[in-house]
Amino acid sequence: MVAAPSQLAYRPPRDARLAPYLQNQAMWGVLTVLGGGLPYAGDEPNPRPLPQTTLYDFKRRVAASAPSGQGPVPDALYFAFYSDKYRVAPEKAITVPAEHLWWLAASQDTVLLSDRRTHHYTEIAEVDREQERISFHDLWPDNFFLLPGRNTLGIAARRDPGLSISKAEFLRVVTGLVTWDTPRLVQHYFAAFRDRRGDRDALVRFGFALLDAEADELAPMAADLFAEAARLAAAAGSREDAERAAQQAYLAATCGAYRAASGGNRAALAAMQAVLQTVIAAYGRPALEAGLLPRELARLGNAAGHARDFKQARAVLDLAVAKDTAFEDGYWLRASAALQDGEPAGAAADAERALELNDAELAKLAAERAAIDPRGRWELQWKDGQIGGRRARRASELAVLLNARLGLGDFARARAAAAALVDLQPGKPLGHLKLALVEQAAGDRAAAAAALSTAIAVEPDASQRASYEKLLAELAQPGPA
Repeated sequence: MVAAPSQLAYRPPRDARLAPYLQNQAMWGVLTVLGGGLPYAGDEPNPRPLPQTTLYDFKRRVAASAPSGQGPVPDALYFAFYSDKYRVAPEKAITVPAEHLWWLAASQDTVLLSDRRTHHYTEIAEVDREQERISFHDLWPDNFFLLPGRNTLGIAARRDPGLSISKAEFLRVVTGLVTWDTPRLVQHYFAAFRDRRGDRDALVRFGFALLDAEADELAPMAADLFAEAARLAAAAGSREDAERAAQQAYLAATCGAYRAASGGNRAALAAMQAVLQTVIAAYGRPALEAGLLPRELARLGNAAGHARDFKQARAVLDLAVAKDTAFEDGYWLRASAALQDGEPAGAAADAERALELNDAELAKLAAERAAIDPRGRWELQWKDGQIGGRRARRASELAVLLNARLGLGDFARARAAAAALVDLQPGKPLGHLKLALVEQAAGDRAAAAAALSTAIAVEPDASQRASYEKLLAELAQPGPA
């Protein structure tokens, strides 16, 4: 439902489901400020150079702690907005006039401010629309660069009743912001700024923001935005722009269609099929898929695989690895699809290649971590998260390889894959369970029982332990394994 114009003078309140999380965040912001902030790193005798972090990078980092598609608000996502004074790739952020950033700004948003010499992230505490002032929960309130005499723009932030600047000052210094909301923010924005509804660049950028959340339940809205952008570009005679937007519409609509079909949402499925019919008729499926990046093709393959459309999954993943022969995720997903499609030999070959690439990626990430200043706590945490993600991917690749080797009856190499999984995650039950599976298939009941006993010992969940103990008891019974 479109809000009345009087309600759109500023951004409408967020979805009520987000309120508890935002209130908790606000509480910590207040406590930090009341406690005097944090020690200011610039006061150290040898302060470390701060890394340059884009709003997109910041968005991805905070999104990792609250991924879309999960939790009590599965349709929530993070948006990154830049002032349109800056040139930013469409897939990285939404660019808007600075005045629109004032409309968007809300409590607990992270905002990037700059006087062209100092670039500073801080958190919005409150936006006073009537008095046209914006206040901040800053980690270093005494060193805030917008205090009088501390910036190149002559801005004089106030300290009482809180650290604040005027709307006019905000518009001079704002670079952009990252905000947490649901897709309704897109609807509210286009209702407030109706002229932007016909701006195909804006449509494409919002579409990318929805796709970047990596949750297919958000894909249908992205598909509609891209399809409209393609229509507008075609009407303007820009074939190249139209085809690029249509390629993204194809990606989003395909993912949305698979999601709708698996959830039994007939209306959404019909809508996505209509988008697909339009863009395929105009550009052809081969051209649409040929224009997608390997990671975008991998997303198509993943969606098809989840829907058990393994032939289509393998077809688009073939394109992905043909485009990038060092694309680990492409081999990993194709191995999984081949295994489930009854071709263990192909699955084993792809899993082996994925593991080789994983070795190289983990070595690269380790080198990058070693180069980070030890005082860079946030940078180290982010790098550790990336390393953890690749190690988790390795566990999945080993599991696929093991199952493929079992399917080929190659117990020795299946056992080696299980041993590698145990070495990777010795304190987790997965590797021990897989080893038990291999030993049971090989006919060694005693070895299977030993591996299962170890899995029970490291399993923290009582219900899972009970299921493993039942399997162990079955192994102890006489008769065929």
